[in-house]
Amino acid sequence: MDKKKAIESLKKALDELPHLRTLTLNNRCFDLWCHKVSDILEETFGKTSTEYDRFNRAVTVSFPTYTNKEKQKEYNRHLDEYETALKSIIQKYELPYMKGKSATNDKKSICLKIWDGCKDFVATIVAKFIAEKTK
Repeated sequence: MDKKKAIESLKKALDELPHLRTLTLNNRCFDLWCHKVSDILEETFGKTSTEYDRFNRAVTVSFPTYTNKEKQKEYNRHLDEYETALKSIIQKYELPYMKGKSATNDKKSICLKIWDGCKDFVATIVAKFIAEKTK
C-alpha cells in the first residue's frame, strides 16, 4: 500500500474511534480495529518501522482494575493512547517537508503552524506575568 493511501486509511480508522468509545470493553470491534490498523502499518511501513512500533507500543501499561467502571475507564485510556499514536503518525506524513517539499522553503510556514498551535498558551503566560508585575 502506498503511503498516501495508508494515511487516508489511518484517518478513517481515527474516525471510527468515537464509535469504539460508545462500546463496552468486552467487544470484538476493538480487537478488529487494532488488527486492521496494525496490518495497514505493517504493509505500508514494515514490521520493523517506527510507525508500526509506535502504534503497537502505544499501550505499554495496563493498570489493575476490579470494577466494571474501572475496566471501562482503562479501555477508554487505551483508546486515547492509540488515538495519540495514530495522530502522530499521520502528522508526520502531513508536514510539508515530509511531502517532498524543501524544509528550508517551508520554515516560515512550519513556524507559523507551530506558533498558531501555542499562541493562546503563550498569551496566558504573558498575561499572568504582567498581572504579577503590576500588582
